[in-house]
Amino acid sequence: MTRAEWYPGATQRPIAKWINEKKFTRGGTPPRTFITHVDAGGNASLYSFFSRNSVGCSHFFITEDGRVEQYMPISAPSLADVGARRHAVSVETSRRASNSSNTKWTAAQQEALAKLYAWLNVEWGIPFRLATYAGDSVGGIAGHRLGVTGNFPSSPYILRGRTQTSPQGRESWSGARGKICPCDANLLLLNKITARAAVLAGSPVSYNPSKPASSSNGRIRVDGKWGPNTTRKLQAYLKTPIDGVVSSQYVGYSSQNPGLYGGWDWVTRATGSTMMRELQRRVGSYTDGLIGPNTIRALQNTMGTPEDGVVSAVSTVVKALQRGLNSGNLPF
Repeated sequence: MTRAEWYPGATQRPIAKWINEKKFTRGGTPPRTFITHVDAGGNASLYSFFSRNSVGCSHFFITEDGRVEQYMPISAPSLADVGARRHAVSVETSRRASNSSNTKWTAAQQEALAKLYAWLNVEWGIPFRLATYAGDSVGGIAGHRLGVTGNFPSSPYILRGRTQTSPQGRESWSGARGKICPCDANLLLLNKITARAAVLAGSPVSYNPSKPASSSNGRIRVDGKWGPNTTRKLQAYLKTPIDGVVSSQYVGYSSQNPGLYGGWDWVTRATGSTMMRELQRRVGSYTDGLIGPNTIRALQNTMGTPEDGVVSAVSTVVKALQRGLNSGNLPF
């Protein structure tokens, strides 16, 4: 099979210096990892920068208004990711220097990333999943931080760096310790971008084999406590990205629902979860991505359990959900 080297949604600006670089090659290995970066200079293009620098060059660059430039064919290794050069496709994204280091990609950038990811999946087979450590043999999408050594958060999982993941030390993607690239706000968008890319490609999101959703017999414990294993199993059922984390949930709901005991990303300014939006759509609740009382009541109603809008410490509705996930028989 002959694969397209140049993305049709990009302006082609080949940089011969890096295309013809002979120091490193892929060695015939097709790419499996899509690594995202942020350029804090607010540049309209990185063509000139990559043409004159001596460090390396990313395959792609995406501006804040969603325009895409491609500097190298996919089969050329990108030195921008150091140890991942044999298996990664690298994309830089623009951010204005006046913005904070935690500024999100614009809506146009998110859509451009999803379209590019969809093309990489269809053309090159990069899977729709989150890579779980630097050098992940399955691959997927990742932030540059995943291969950076530093004191990063351990939870949610998506915010971890090389130091916090296992097996640690498999690959180094940067010599700069503590580099936050592409920042927390953008890392928390990777699930959303993956789900959108899967829709564009007409494909389901892959199950993540290195983060098992349950015990070895494929079942989760029916204990009425909604933790990471229940979340992973539900994410697989709903065909949303699988990482065992319910991202960006309003912290005010935490103390009200003691049965939500692990893998919940409690924040003050919540934007909601892709998985939760899909669950809300299926149970007939308002799709804001947040597990509030109305969503809990809708789930309780759908599962045929008492409706009080609360996930208690040992929850009847969670037990019903866990049983349904184990049997594959859910009413939604």
